[in-house]
Amino acid sequence: MRLSQVLLFFLPLALSGATFAIRDVTLIDPGSGQSRPHSTLIVRNDRISATGPAASTVVPNDARLIDGRGKFIIPGLWDMHVHLWYSRNQLPLYVANGVTGVRDMGSDFKRVIEWRRAILQQNAIGPHILTSGPPITGKPSEDSKLPSIVVASPDDARHAVDQLADMGVDFVKVLSNVPHDAYIALAERARQLHVEFAGHVPTSVPAWDVVEARQNSIEHMFGILKILGTDPANPLDTFSSERATAFFNRSALFDVAHVPTLTLWQRMSYVDAAAHMRDPRLKQTPASIRDTWPKFDEEMKDAAKADTPQVRKQLELVWRMVRIMHDSGVVILAGTDTGDPYTAPGGSLHDELALLVNAGLTPMEALQSATTAPAKFLGWDESVGRLEPGFVADIVLLDADPLLDIHNVAKIAGVAVRGRYLDRAAIAAILQSSGRE
Repeated sequence: MRLSQVLLFFLPLALSGATFAIRDVTLIDPGSGQSRPHSTLIVRNDRISATGPAASTVVPNDARLIDGRGKFIIPGLWDMHVHLWYSRNQLPLYVANGVTGVRDMGSDFKRVIEWRRAILQQNAIGPHILTSGPPITGKPSEDSKLPSIVVASPDDARHAVDQLADMGVDFVKVLSNVPHDAYIALAERARQLHVEFAGHVPTSVPAWDVVEARQNSIEHMFGILKILGTDPANPLDTFSSERATAFFNRSALFDVAHVPTLTLWQRMSYVDAAAHMRDPRLKQTPASIRDTWPKFDEEMKDAAKADTPQVRKQLELVWRMVRIMHDSGVVILAGTDTGDPYTAPGGSLHDELALLVNAGLTPMEALQSATTAPAKFLGWDESVGRLEPGFVADIVLLDADPLLDIHNVAKIAGVAVRGRYLDRAAIAAILQSSGRE
């Protein structure tokens, strides 16, 4: 059965919008930082209508009852750095893995908007989507999947921002090779039009200047390390915690969020490469996409070359930088660069949360990086990211407590996105069917 057929089969269940109640469950609310055991949560249409103690909360007669005993609810997760650049629609996979929102950092704008329209019209299953459309770059993209707008001058950059604003993108994405003067003009034009912009630190622009330009988010920590050494020519061996603290304090002061994408750093450094490339979750990705990835033997050759003291030192510094940005009060957003080879839609976010905990965040703080922090960053914090009455019913029901072990975010019993509940059977059908396409 093709994925499209599976979705049609489960559509009445997933899109019914009926009232349901999850009874006697532990609510984990990253907004308050608290857990509330023996609670009942009630959803009507697309909103949470009530929460309260299981013993006293009245469940409507028309509600579908879901047994929450021994289970845990968290808000739906956000992956704040993905690429929806394949023509194959993988959006149901995100929802099946508990990801109810994604920020698309560059893809075919028209196609993504059509997918978003189908989701909003309740003709398809998928997460909330924000998209940059084609990113702005200094030279043509070498990736056929990634349309881009090339700029060489300040006038080009201003025109590019105007063009993207007229298209209706949610924000502007900047890549590494934008020229310095063009970047400054881009930032100025974005402020004039009240268009948010995010992306890499261009190689031509010091990271300090990117913060001063009020770039809304910096992705991957690219371009930061080179300003944090006392010797700019050798930042790895002269890394300064004091310089790093000053930089991240400045980021926090100017509300510049960071998306570390630790899963990307791990892939680039080939840490546990063999185990990662044999991860069974990767088989959830359609075979037609997996066939485009580099072959296992080729990747293992690259892994052998990558195992050097310099690579290990760089990875250690990346982890250290995350701890410093956390201690500096920087807004950390969970993102994965899913769309790259050997990434699993939704599943890779589970890995990112675990790596953030390894870097020094608590499990609750890691959950916040994928729930309340994205909601506030997007200006949606009065409607998503919390388990409170009136909030959009984006919910993940878990079989085990993620605060005891963050890996438990992968133990999913059910997911609701905009109040449309997928039970264990619907989730399994999506996961199993997708990998066969």
